[in-house]
Amino acid sequence: MSYYLGIDQSLTSTGLAVLPSDGDRPVYLTAIATGKLRGATRLASIRDELEFVFFKYESLICAALEGYSFESVNRSFDLGELGGVIRLFLYDKHIPFVVVPPTSLKKFVTGNGSADKKKIHDFVLSKWHQDIEEEEDDQCDAYGLAQVARAYPEKKTTNRAELEVLLSLDPKPVSPVMQSKGRTKVSL
Repeated sequence: MSYYLGIDQSLTSTGLAVLPSDGDRPVYLTAIATGKLRGATRLASIRDELEFVFFKYESLICAALEGYSFESVNRSFDLGELGGVIRLFLYDKHIPFVVVPPTSLKKFVTGNGSADKKKIHDFVLSKWHQDIEEEEDDQCDAYGLAQVARAYPEKKTTNRAELEVLLSLDPKPVSPVMQSKGRTKVSL
């Protein structure tokens, strides 16, 4: 079986969701709460959780991660380090990925790029029948991102808003090793 990964990157609680190719029920849904961890210790904690996910679900076809929030104040260096660790991890593991701007994720899930967290939660429940606690925004976003990752390679969608989002995303490079191993069957 193949899987799709959604990553809602955050300095305090990174959400991860893994969807199987044959259903909407996640096989893995969590938030990596880093608490008071800082610097390299925080980055290592998130990397280790990604390593666990990769080990458990090796046949990851595609990943989607939320792009940077430019509204974060005084955290740009920390966020850049986290984003770099995640991108490098995906690259090293030969997992193709797309970066989804926050407004594009909202549009993919709800049809509206300015939807609030409550609306996203409501749509995840009504659209995919996935009940996630309302305070678990990171898991909810990661779940939506996993849906993007699943739809992206073949541009399979259920509505126009989803298709517009998928067509607007730029693929990220895969390593030459992956291309030589023939794992580029996913046309990103």
